[in-house]
Amino acid sequence: MRLVYIHEGWQQEEKRRSLINPIYLSSVDEDADTFWERVWETVDARYDIDHIETVNILGDGAAWIKSAVQVFPKAKFILDRFHLMKYIRRAVGGNHEQGKALRGALRFGNREKAQEIIKELLAAAATESRKQAILEAWRYIQNNWDGITELYRKKEVKCSAEGHVSHVLSARLSSRPMGWSREGAKHMANIRVCQANGQEVAEEYLNQQRTRLHALPVLTIAEETIEKQRNSLKAAREVLDNIPVLKGPKSFLYEALQGLSLALA
Repeated sequence: MRLVYIHEGWQQEEKRRSLINPIYLSSVDEDADTFWERVWETVDARYDIDHIETVNILGDGAAWIKSAVQVFPKAKFILDRFHLMKYIRRAVGGNHEQGKALRGALRFGNREKAQEIIKELLAAAATESRKQAILEAWRYIQNNWDGITELYRKKEVKCSAEGHVSHVLSARLSSRPMGWSREGAKHMANIRVCQANGQEVAEEYLNQQRTRLHALPVLTIAEETIEKQRNSLKAAREVLDNIPVLKGPKSFLYEALQGLSLALA
């Protein structure tokens, strides 16, 4: 399941920051190219793309995210700082000095220095699993080198993807053990995205139904008719005083009918 959110930067509101004019899109069963084309259409409908000066694509380095630069010619991929720090910690373990040195090498784009630190870490690794963790982290850093360079070059650009995925999708779909069919997950993701975009979910559903049914009207509840029928049923209800058993001694049948009358009242 994929989530993209488009915004125009950040604004400070007291102690917390918020996105400027965000809009969300999700995808469950589309390939990456089709999804990014839909994202492009959304951006094109909101903005004059030819006059957009900068497009920043931020994320964890997944191939489908980085492929957005093929759709947005002016785009630059920027690696999410959260994931960079995660893999730095994986590489250095508890060695804070080498962690500091590795961050410095990455900040200044010094690949040779970073590789030297990785070799030192590998030489000091006591187990094969530790070596594999270091190599995995180094592979991730190398595969996202350009994104790391952009991260340190554009320090004012922040990524909050993890928080948005958690709030919009995971809170409903996977924060607790749940099972979803592909179709069910797709519909729930659409509902969550509608809510995040400030859309009325019921109205969105009706719009989709109208489209799917080739503009045929969707059946809705006629509240006035329902209320009229409800009142007529009340008027036709049996009068308790004309039931003989309720006028005689209290019996099992008396208690049953009396209870039934209270339930229907």
